[in-house]
Amino acid sequence: MIRYPIERILAAAAAAVVILAIAGGLVVTGSPAKQRLRRIDERRVQDLDGISRAVDRYFERNKKLPGSIDEACKTCHINFKDPVTKQPYIYEKTGEKAYRLCAGFALDNDSEEKLGRYYYAQIRWKHKAGNYCYDLTAPAYSNDR
Repeated sequence: MIRYPIERILAAAAAAVVILAIAGGLVVTGSPAKQRLRRIDERRVQDLDGISRAVDRYFERNKKLPGSIDEACKTCHINFKDPVTKQPYIYEKTGEKAYRLCAGFALDNDSEEKLGRYYYAQIRWKHKAGNYCYDLTAPAYSNDR
């Protein structure tokens, strides 16, 4: 029987542990490419959330919906374009207080698992992969505040 020095056995065991840890990390978090797509979708969610808040503020001040995203926020620092395609997000008025925001997403975030740092926003902004639209309503503001 061939005898191996203890150092070789320990080195092989350590290498096996490192390889298993890396593989386990990829299984839990996904590949680097999937993580990149997830971060881009998180950015889209942040953008839509900012646009929605700008539309709501515009409605509060003017008692009507803006005609465009630009009109809703002339001075704020919100990204109105998709970070990958550079195409503007879609905003359309669908009623006196109702509007629609649309974007294209790379991944599905409709599952129950917590995805990324912006989980709270993703609860409101759940979506499937592909083009997805949200039908929203400007909040009713009272003058009694």
